[in-house]
Formats: sequence, structure tokens, C-alpha cells
Amino acid sequence: MKRILSILTLCLMLMASGFTYGQSSSGPKVGLTLSGGGAKGAAHIGVLKYLVEQGIPIDYISGTSMGSIVGGLYSIGYTAEQLDSLISNLDWSQYITGGLDRRYRSASSRMERSAYLLSVPFNLGTLDSNITAVRSRGNGFIASLPGSFMGGNNITNLFNNLSLGFQDSMSFDDFPVPFACVATDVISGDEYVMRSGRFPTALRASMAIPGVFSPVELGGKVLVDGGMTNNFPVDVCKDMGADYVIGVEVSDAMATDASQLKSLPQIFNQLISVTVQAKSARNRGECKIYLHPDISGFGTMSFNKTAIDSLVRRGYECAKAHAAEIEALKQELIARGRQLDSENEKRNRGRESSIENDRLALMSIDMGAMSESDKKWLLSKTKLKTGVPISGRDIIDAVNIFKGTGVYSVVSYRLSDVSGQSLLANDSIKSYDLTFDFERSPRHSFAIGARFDSEEAAAVLLNVGFNRNTLRGFKADVTLRLAQNYHLDLVGTYAARRFAKINLAYRMYNSRFDMGSLLSQRYYSTHFYRHDVSFFFSEFYLYRFSCTAGVDEEFLLFDRLQGGNSLLFGDDNLRTGSLGVFGTFKYDSRDDSYFARNGANVDLDAHWRITNQSLAAPDSIKAPGFADISVAYQHYITPLAGRFTLIPQLYTRFIIGSDYHFAYRNLVGGEMAGRYIAHQIPFVGVLTPQQAERCVTVARLDIRCNIIGKHYVTAMANYLASADAYWHYFGREYEDRYGFGLQYAYDSPVGPLSLTGFWSNVYNRFGFYLSLGYLF
Repeated sequence: MKRILSILTLCLMLMASGFTYGQSSSGPKVGLTLSGGGAKGAAHIGVLKYLVEQGIPIDYISGTSMGSIVGGLYSIGYTAEQLDSLISNLDWSQYITGGLDRRYRSASSRMERSAYLLSVPFNLGTLDSNITAVRSRGNGFIASLPGSFMGGNNITNLFNNLSLGFQDSMSFDDFPVPFACVATDVISGDEYVMRSGRFPTALRASMAIPGVFSPVELGGKVLVDGGMTNNFPVDVCKDMGADYVIGVEVSDAMATDASQLKSLPQIFNQLISVTVQAKSARNRGECKIYLHPDISGFGTMSFNKTAIDSLVRRGYECAKAHAAEIEALKQELIARGRQLDSENEKRNRGRESSIENDRLALMSIDMGAMSESDKKWLLSKTKLKTGVPISGRDIIDAVNIFKGTGVYSVVSYRLSDVSGQSLLANDSIKSYDLTFDFERSPRHSFAIGARFDSEEAAAVLLNVGFNRNTLRGFKADVTLRLAQNYHLDLVGTYAARRFAKINLAYRMYNSRFDMGSLLSQRYYSTHFYRHDVSFFFSEFYLYRFSCTAGVDEEFLLFDRLQGGNSLLFGDDNLRTGSLGVFGTFKYDSRDDSYFARNGANVDLDAHWRITNQSLAAPDSIKAPGFADISVAYQHYITPLAGRFTLIPQLYTRFIIGSDYHFAYRNLVGGEMAGRYIAHQIPFVGVLTPQQAERCVTVARLDIRCNIIGKHYVTAMANYLASADAYWHYFGREYEDRYGFGLQYAYDSPVGPLSLTGFWSNVYNRFGFYLSLGYLF
């Protein structure tokens, strides 16, 4: 009987060991504590690499902020080498800033983001109290304003992508290496140690720098960066059961004089250090081995690849400099009964670095309190289906598509393993329940843009969009451009779920400029007002395409149109109107609005002006009217992903009919298309716009070199053909017109900064153009 009991006891012990990730051999336990420090935390990876090489077991990990990210990913199975590759190759700017790839945005959203410096969403209190059941920040104006500069949604989903199998609520003690991380509860002011729950949420809370990333609400607590209360949680690692702790700290030393406290980041780091210095000092004393890599020359946001590689190397060198202490610890462990048979490698053999390449099946898709109609419409834009194999990439794309609507400020997901319920014949594909979590954006938004150039001086663009961030219903948009040439746009829209947008718009433009003529040697000075009322249909939600079709009535009121001191036309020609139909088509696959490396942009505009009427003599209608068609095409080609980008371009406009008003003549010149009048075509070498014949074409080639970082140099050449008909281009009665330019540009935080020098044979003289800011 005793023998049978002994055998059963042994079997149970073996079974228990098989179900326990982190079970290690007997003897003293070693913990690893990794401090916060932003990008400087990359040095933790170098330390990890050296410890693994030396065969030091790691039984527990505690961390704060960046230390929690490195330590947490190691604890669920990533090797030090995988972490090195992962951290080095991530596009941190996209994850940190909360940016969204252009291909997921609607055409209208792409245009808006290429014009405005700042966009602030907001609600209007009780006016928005009928918001749907999807969670939102609040209905009041103040409550709806952003709680941080960068949000943090992309970081959350990065952690989701990297932690398949560890997204459910669970005990972190059950990880391959037991793990704990620290956050700060803003409500109580206390540190909050997380050893269970949802792993991605824990990491996100631990690194939520106040003001930079939004706080995490969890169980009635509002959690921010753990560095505010315990940036070096050695005590947490001890509480987990560690007998020895190897502590790695990458925070800056406290400033000792005023010269070290000039910038906001320096002052912010100093305040944190003052808050936690006593606890950090106590925790340093608890370390068996204390490591502080050389982080000089790097900051919290030094996330570029060169900096990351350097920090990893410095972490490794720091650990290697303590080789004697590390070897002494190893021998002490052996002396006290630890079996160091590559324990770390047995428990950490590596894992897929992201869900992106995984094949899986969905048993269900839960989108919370969202209406069934909205759920159906959103899912129709994705590749997500239940009961069939999909890729992890499909889930990532779905998150970005939902975010790209602008309706949701937060979109995250979690997968729950239900493989035991799978109906698939292929057992190698695991099945999951997919749950999306949404937070609705405030319904309205205010945006502001600003620019300066040497042609028009300063300009400011203001916009208020009411109900802009909604899937359907009535919307209103007010846009005001404040400059020498000001304009006002009022647009009312009804957005249906299964039909194009229906729009009613009023636009008023004030244009004041000088122009020349390719037809004569005359110079003109003009000032006119354009009023346009239009009714049209437009796209609802198309990624790369945008199209409109409608009718409009346009009025042109000239305050001045003269050459020298002479009035050029009579009163009949100074006031004109037209009624017509129009259509536009736009295709945009560029990877950036201003410094694209790949993709194409195509604009097609067609307008048939059925009537062409003098407002001074309203009974006179000029028939049969006329039509105009314009095309603009740019293609971006970067061979072998190198520094040089080739940009062939073509611009053309032609007028069908001969009875049209002076204002509709072709206009060529200037750096910016459509600056003074909608159909203005840019031409390098001519800054003052020039009137041209009925048919005009500009062929252009730019060669842009990314010399370093965000600095670019572009060589430009273009050729102009202008005639009464396209077939006359090949005759010799029209002279060749060409221009050249050389531009330096810097991709600044407030928009492109550029200086262009140019020459053309139109005037046979050199000129310069300076510009700062987005184009509008």
C-alpha cells in the first residue's frame, strides 16, 4: 500500500511540474529588477544577453516603465536576442506618436491631416448626451478634451500583437518567468504592483508617462507611469521570493546645478528623481549586484535604431565589467545547491515575435455595445470572418481600419484561446474568441493650421467640424483661411451607411494677385471675389479613392482687372456667372503627403458650364457654354529603397469651346497648384502666374535625395507646352518654355521648411522662394 501511495505521489509531482511554467530547481532564487528610463531601457537587453551567456538563472522579474516592457516580454518567452532585434527594428515613432498609416485613412482624412498643425476633438455637453452606448471620454467640453499628447492606443496594440497566449486575465506567477510591474494610482498617490490581470494592460499602465500617454483606468484606479512612485522596484522582486536581486538602473543622476535644468524634460526627470530618490536608494542597497550602464548622450525618447543599438551594447559592456561579481554569484548558487543546466534557455526558447504571421481561426467576434448595423458595416471593411482560417495581420488591419474612420479614439483587442471548441479539421490552427474594445472619439473637432512663404507672407487656416467623428447622420464643416487671399467654406453633409455622402456647400474666395501672359507682354493686376454654391455627392469611406459629382452655380465679381493704369474690360466682363455640372476623381497611394517615397497621386477634374452669363446684363446668356478638363499626375519611385526618389509629373488642362470668360483661361506658374484660382498649374521657374492658350501641358521630373535624417535636396526640371489645340504642340509657331530649380527641404514638426532657387527662359532671370508649413 505504501508503495502504491509513493508511486501516485511521484506521478502527481511529475504532472504538477509539467503544468508549471516557472518551476525551477531547488536552491536560492535570483531576481532581476529593471528600472524605468524610456529609450535608455534598451540597455536592459544588453545586460540580459550577458547574464544568459554566463548561465545565470532568472527566477523572478520586476520592472517599471521601459523596464517592465523588456522584463515582461522576456518573462513570457522572448529571448534576449529576439528582444534586441525587436526593439531595434520597430518604428517607434509610429507607436509612440499614435500615428496611423495613410493607407488606412479615408481620402478626406488624409487631406485634412496634410493641412492642419493641430486638431482637438471635443463634445458639447448635453447636446451630445445621446451618444451611443460605446464608451466615450465624456460629453462635457472639458471632459472630452485629450488627456495626453500622444494617446497610447498604438502602444497598447503593440503589446497585444506581441503577447498572443498571454492576453487573457491571468496570474503573472504562471509565466515562464514570474513577473511583476509597477504603476502609480493617481487617485490615491500610491504605487500599484501588478502581478495578475491582462498582461498588455499592465505594461501599458506601467509606462503611461503623465501628459504624454493617456492614463489607464483599471478597477476604479487611474494608473500612470510607475516611475512616479517606485522607479527601481527591487523590493517588489524580493517580495516575489528572490533571495538575490540583480538590479539594473538606467535613470539619470539627479542634477546638481542650474545649468542641468534648462529644458522641460530635464525638469520633469528631476522632479521624478526628487520624489523617488529615498526609495530608490533603499532598493539599491538591497541588490546583490547593482548595474548602472553608461547612458550619457541619450534621452528618454532616443528611439532611433542607432541609439537603440548603442544602448544595447553599453548594457552588455556594463554587465561584462561586473564579470567577477556575476561569476561569484554563479559559484555561490552552485555551492548552495542550484543546478545551472541552462535553466533560462530551457524556459525561454523563443517565440513568434508578433501575431502578424500567425494563422488562427475565430469562433466569435465581440464588438461590445455597438449597434448590430454598425458592427456589420465595420466588419464588411475587413477580412475578419468566423469559422475560417485568417492571419494575425488581418486583425491588425481591422484595428487600423476601425481607427481610420475617426469615430473611435481607442480601438484595442484581445484573443481568448478556445481551441478545445474548434470546429476546424486542421488541429494545427488554434481557435480564439476575438473581443474588440472601443472608446468613441468626441463628436466634433477644431483644427488650426499656419504657414509662411515669401509670396503671400503668413496664412492661418481654421476649421470646426460638427459631428465629424460619426459614422452617419448630418454633419457641418466651417473652414476659414485668414490671409491676403482669404476664403470661407461652409459645407453641410448627410452621411448614410450604404450610400454616398450628400453635400450642400457655399464657398467664397477672395483673390488678389498680379499675372503675366504667354500670349502677350502685358502684365495684369486683378482682384476678384468668387462665390460658389454646389450640390454634390461624394465618397463615404474609400481608402485610396475620392470622387464627387454634382451641380454648381458660380459668380465671379471683379473689383479690379487692369493692365497698368487701364481698365481692360467693360462692366459686362467684370461680373459673370455660370451654371454647370462637375465631377472629380482622386487616387492617392502615396506613403506620405510631402516626402513620399513610393506611390502615386492622380487628380482628374471635369466641368461643363452649361450657361455663361453676364451679371451686368442678366438677359444675355452665352450659349452653348464650354467645358474644361484638367489632370494632375505624380508618381514616386525609390529604387532599391535607397536615398534617391524619382518623381515624374504631368499636368494638363484644356478648354472645349471658344466662348468663355477671361477668368477661366489657363493659368500657369507658381510653386503651389491652385493658390490663386482652382485651375492654376504649378511651373518651376515662374513665380508670377501666366495666362496661357486653351490647351496647356507641363511635364516635370524631380530627383529628390534624402541626404540625412529629415533633410532633402531636390533637383527639378519642367517643360511647358501651350497651344490652341494639342496637335499644335508639334508645330514650330510656339516657342519652347522650360524651367529648372534646386530645392533644400527639411521635414519639420510644423510642416516642410523649404528654400527653392529657380530659373526659366520665360523671364531669363533667377528667383527664390521660401516656404514654411503645410500647403493650403
